[in-house]
Amino acid sequence: MDRTNKIKRILSKVRPYIKSHGGDVELTEIKGKTVTLEVGGVCASCPLAKLTYNKVVRDLIKEKVPEVEKVIFKKSKKHIMANQKEYPRAKEGSNIGKIVIDRDLCIGAASCVAVAPAIFELDAENKVIVIDANAVDDETLKQAAQSCPTKAILLFDKEGKQIYP
Repeated sequence: MDRTNKIKRILSKVRPYIKSHGGDVELTEIKGKTVTLEVGGVCASCPLAKLTYNKVVRDLIKEKVPEVEKVIFKKSKKHIMANQKEYPRAKEGSNIGKIVIDRDLCIGAASCVAVAPAIFELDAENKVIVIDANAVDDETLKQAAQSCPTKAILLFDKEGKQIYP
């Protein structure tokens, strides 16, 4: 079996686990002794995914395909945030004009709810929703967004420029 098929076979074995966490991984390129993989879905922004990719996927590829010396992980550009919910913010004195929730990225960790329960809650699908976009000051809202492990909360200024993440 050639190395491309060996790598694809390895990925097919780890993919169910990665998909169970809302992510995906695809082989995009092999150049010499370097393999490039594209990481998508929730895993593209999850800090814990780095551990999975570096310690599991990379090590497995290097073990099973010894001619590979380097494995590079790149964030997928295919992840278009199509399942977004926008919430305008009109709080006086606020620099934040809009909150956007990417429901595909949300894993229901509820850290944002713990930080700002007056703004966020989980719905019946265990996804975050905004109940009152104007309930807290900008700093608390930023802290709530930053607490999200998958960066599913996006903040935009009054001109529409993304300010977080």
